[in-house]
Amino acid sequence: MSSLSLYFSTVRRLFPFFFIGLAVTCVLLSLFSDAAIVRNSPMVHRPVIFPILLTFFEVVLPLIFVFGLYRNISLHRSNSPRVRLSEAIKRAFLIGSAGIWLLVFLTGVVPLAAVSILLDLYCAFSVSPLATSICGLIWICIGFWLTTHIRLAPRLMILALSLFLILAFKHIDWNSRRPFIRDLLKIESGMTANEVDRIMKRYSGASSPANDHLYYMHKVKGPFYSDAGVVKLKNDRVEAVEIQFD
Repeated sequence: MSSLSLYFSTVRRLFPFFFIGLAVTCVLLSLFSDAAIVRNSPMVHRPVIFPILLTFFEVVLPLIFVFGLYRNISLHRSNSPRVRLSEAIKRAFLIGSAGIWLLVFLTGVVPLAAVSILLDLYCAFSVSPLATSICGLIWICIGFWLTTHIRLAPRLMILALSLFLILAFKHIDWNSRRPFIRDLLKIESGMTANEVDRIMKRYSGASSPANDHLYYMHKVKGPFYSDAGVVKLKNDRVEAVEIQFD
């Protein structure tokens, strides 16, 4: 029985390290996958800095201010361990900078995040390659410093969960446009029409009379139903991909 309890105790101690390792591995894999899309997809022809910046405003910036506010409160509590949480909050706002953090959060970060989310609902910029993976790397650096006051095990768990949240943001399908763009990004230069059809098989497809263009649209009516994916072929190989928004 003692060996069993020792086993579970060891697993409990090592699990946070495994969890953060898994999260960092997922970020790196996402980064390599996105880099391959940037290199191979003919659809990526715009600067990727704008989707990264907007995704940062949408996901990472609120996390920074929430953890920054918590850090301010925790510092006042750690200086006087016997201080109650309510007293620590009061000191953080009266003596520390928690009040400024909260003011900036409510007047700046929340509106900026809300506007970014509304833009993402229409433009789906967070599904762009490198957007969430770069934001995940940024959060690792900033979040590791913001959580220094938290014990190691819960600190690693919090960082890992927030990393998974950032990565999952890319795969949250608020509407049909997001998976549509993700599938179009899978099409690579030089693919044949049959290979493109396999990727876009869940959409309605058609070709131009000259067989130099492929067109794809949603099968089910709804928001963004009129979005069209256009694949340009040259010598029966993919040359360009674009989306025509509704």
